[in-house]
Amino acid sequence: MDELLLPDQLPDRETFERVWARVMPDCSAGPIALTPPQEPQEPPAPAPASAPAPAAPSPSTPSVQVLLERLMDKAAARAAAFQALSRRGGTGSRPLSAMAADCRKDFRQLSTVHFLLTGTRFQPNVVPSSLSPHTSLALRERYLDSLEWQHLCEQAAALHADPVLTDLFSTLAQEGRGHAKAIRSILEQMCPAP
Repeated sequence: MDELLLPDQLPDRETFERVWARVMPDCSAGPIALTPPQEPQEPPAPAPASAPAPAAPSPSTPSVQVLLERLMDKAAARAAAFQALSRRGGTGSRPLSAMAADCRKDFRQLSTVHFLLTGTRFQPNVVPSSLSPHTSLALRERYLDSLEWQHLCEQAAALHADPVLTDLFSTLAQEGRGHAKAIRSILEQMCPAP
């Protein structure tokens, strides 16, 4: 015998279920089913053999979005650090001010890319960096930071398949290399001649 289904629209469904459970404690034997029968589900069709499985990202490789956000935070922090160093005056103040402007431009470019990829604006999480009181040590920190910037940009370029973004990341990496060379030049000018 086919089981009749009780429609969900009945206003007295709770009362019916309570009475039915009292009259027929074993609901499976009754002619009315309280819940619709489950249709057997077909197992999912296997993927075609010719379609390659998507490559899972390596746990040690950050995603492009994570790298992008890290680069934006870093660009904002680099701009502030270069600007603070340029305010100290001395031989390197003009090139350091130009590097701060480069970093602000980098942030704007990366922020635009982030918006294009995610549809949201990014607010940098800039922690004020404490620069060494000695200018030469502070420049050394900026030199190492510029090399790290170069490495992160190269890593982002390698992760992204879009040629336009790959070019942007490659350009930013070259800029980091240029900043490192400029800082080295400033430090050379600060060294006393024998």
